Amino acid sequence: MRRRALAGEDSLKKLDFAQRVGLLANLGVIAGILFLAAEVRQNNEYMAAEARFNRLSVHTASAALVVENPELVESMVRSFNGEELTLADTFRLQAHWFRVMQNINWTYFEAFEEAPLETWKVTFRYPFVRGIWEERKVELDPEFVQFVEANILDR
Repeated sequence: MRRRALAGEDSLKKLDFAQRVGLLANLGVIAGILFLAAEVRQNNEYMAAEARFNRLSVHTASAALVVENPELVESMVRSFNGEELTLADTFRLQAHWFRVMQNINWTYFEAFEEAPLETWKVTFRYPFVRGIWEERKVELDPEFVQFVEANILDR
C-alpha cells in the first residue's frame, strides 16, 4: 500500500512538473503575442507617418515645380492676367494643371479626410484650369469626376 502511495506521489510530481512547463509555455505564448501586438502598433504608426510624409512631398513637389521653373511661372502669370498664351505656354500649363488634377484625384481616393477642399475650389476657379478639366476629365476616375462636378465646381 505504501508503495502505491509513493507511486501516486511520483505521478503527482510528474503531473505538477508538466503543468508548470505547460504554464510557462502558455505564458511565453502570451508574451509573444503581446510583443507582436506592440510591433504591429509601432509599424502602423510608422506607416501612417510615412504616408503623411509622402502626401506632404506630393504637395511640396508641386509648389517646388512652379518655383523652380521660371517659364512655368511666366506662363501662369500670363494666363492669370488674361494675356495671350503662346503654344509653349499652353503646353506647359496643360501639363502642370493636369498633374495637379491627378494629384487631387489621388488624394480623393487615398486621403480624402485630409483633402484641402477649399484649395481645390480655388484651383478650379481659373478659366484655364476649367478648360483643361473639360478637355481631360475623361482621363480621370468617373467617381472623382462626379464628386468634383457636384462639390468643387461652381456651376
